[in-house]
Amino acid sequence: MMGIDDKDDDGNNEYVTAAPSNDPIDTNVVTLPLNISVSSHHHCVVCRENVNSTCTVSDEDRDLLFMQSNIFIPKGSRCCPDHVVDGRLINDNLNKIRPRDIMQTSFSATDILTWLGKFRNHYNSIRYFDFDPPFSMSESDCYNLTGISKANFDHLVKLLADSNIKNSSNRSFRNAVGLFLTKPRLGISNKVLTTIFQFSNSQAVSRTLAAVRQAMLTHFVPHYLGFNHISRQEVIDNHSSPLATQLLTDKPNTVVLVIDGTYLYIQVRNVLTIL
Repeated sequence: MMGIDDKDDDGNNEYVTAAPSNDPIDTNVVTLPLNISVSSHHHCVVCRENVNSTCTVSDEDRDLLFMQSNIFIPKGSRCCPDHVVDGRLINDNLNKIRPRDIMQTSFSATDILTWLGKFRNHYNSIRYFDFDPPFSMSESDCYNLTGISKANFDHLVKLLADSNIKNSSNRSFRNAVGLFLTKPRLGISNKVLTTIFQFSNSQAVSRTLAAVRQAMLTHFVPHYLGFNHISRQEVIDNHSSPLATQLLTDKPNTVVLVIDGTYLYIQVRNVLTIL
């Protein structure tokens, strides 16, 4: 006898509770009732619509959903290409997957040890400030930390993909970019960033910031900052206010540039002569 609960304490995940049984347990194989998602080459595991695609759900996403929501996605299950970015399901789409059937599934002793290892690795890798796929950080948290949206963060990561920044034992490439954006956004010290991003020491934080800064200067700044990244005509067509043009010039095809010099550094003589 099994009872099915539609929601857990979070109100999101469906799960199964099995009543105790007096049947003898096989010491080599354990059979458990599992929530099984849609499994088909013709239906998307997320939206369950007909799909004509070879896009399959990655093993990482299958494991993650099982560990987080107790929903098992059979190997080879397919999904719509729109649900995937860089080979991984978008986090919102991953959370939309719901079970279709309850299936008795057999696990050998080796399978159980493998899953225990996966659970342990998942637990040890959990970071609250984590920018790696599936990028489960909320939109508001991403903006509060970095000052940009998740979509803009992904765009920036793609711009820096050809840089020399590589994954290391301290951090991933994406977390390095997140660290760099968090530093000026929050204005906190490297020692505090060491704790937040779980670095080994503050020197590693400094090296990461320097590496990302150099990558930004090479791959981002020339395309988005400075006079060379935009043409004169683009400024006139897209960045000129009709009011400013009317007030400051009588020529329609003129660039109007307003510069705020409040924080420009200007040297001042130590000795001033007052007349």
